[in-house]
Amino acid sequence: MFPEGAPASTARNMNQIFGTPIPEGATPDTVLAVHPTQLYETVLGTVMFLILWRFRKHKHAEGWLFGPRHGGRAYDYVMNAAKQPVAETATV
Repeated sequence: MFPEGAPASTARNMNQIFGTPIPEGATPDTVLAVHPTQLYETVLGTVMFLILWRFRKHKHAEGWLFGPRHGGRAYDYVMNAAKQPVAETATV
């Protein structure tokens, strides 16, 4: 299941890979709780799709909907903020 014998969210791996401090009382093999960023990304993608779907028949100049100031930057900001490791706040 896991090629190296442990999930990537163990306290040891989170400390070695991301520099996350190990919470008090946690052993290096403790599996830490992490945010389900895949679910956040799915929900945000669905919301963006619904917004774009609503505007599909809006009459403006060609290319107005996907201009450089729309969508992509906000999406990247939200997803990168959600992917920051927060393992030090919760343990399983």
